[in-house]
Amino acid sequence: MNLVATVYDVVVFFPHAVEILDRYNVDYYCRGATPFIEACQEKDLDAAVLWREIVAAAPADSRWKQTWDGCAADFLSDLILNHADVLNTELVMLQEVLNQVLKECSKAEEPKISAIHACFTSLCAACRRHTHAEEELLLKPLRNNVKGRGRPAVRAGLAKMEKEHLYLADLIHALRCLTGNYSMQELSSPSVALAGVMLQGLDKTLTHRLHLENNVLFPKLKASQGCV
Repeated sequence: MNLVATVYDVVVFFPHAVEILDRYNVDYYCRGATPFIEACQEKDLDAAVLWREIVAAAPADSRWKQTWDGCAADFLSDLILNHADVLNTELVMLQEVLNQVLKECSKAEEPKISAIHACFTSLCAACRRHTHAEEELLLKPLRNNVKGRGRPAVRAGLAKMEKEHLYLADLIHALRCLTGNYSMQELSSPSVALAGVMLQGLDKTLTHRLHLENNVLFPKLKASQGCV
């Protein structure tokens, strides 16, 4: 194991590692610059054991290494932009389910459900602000830059997006803690099981998006803008 490898290095070289890191709640999508060993220590994990698990799970085919070298930054940015509508639909559906859970819960469960509902509402609002800001502050200037304009705006947009990503990651972590990693145990509302499944799905949607932006798109943009 490379002792100076970061979490980013691991997920770029071993794309399948994201599923393993998800199981252990290791943040690869917003804190990829953290040294792999340090990230493991923060979760009380044995870095050597986790490393062996990742290596053992690597596909035998030598073509497994996904470098994204052939994937242009403008293609990735369009992919992220088009995904915004899908994300918004998911947020609307989840909001309705959590509203129902809040109505159904008992008095004893109300503080717990209210905390989950409030955290999700904050995440929902932050996602909508973020996707709008991303379009206005990063993706539009990026398209202008293709025509020879907008380089300072792209750099400023990148810095702001990275900061917002950390806030989104904090809200995701808070939801995991409040829901027991979406098990929603000790809650009896008829809709609570559905809410848990949908929240877990949203978690995967958001962490994949953050991973794609932080670990794939943004490094490409920084290289093209002379930020690295």
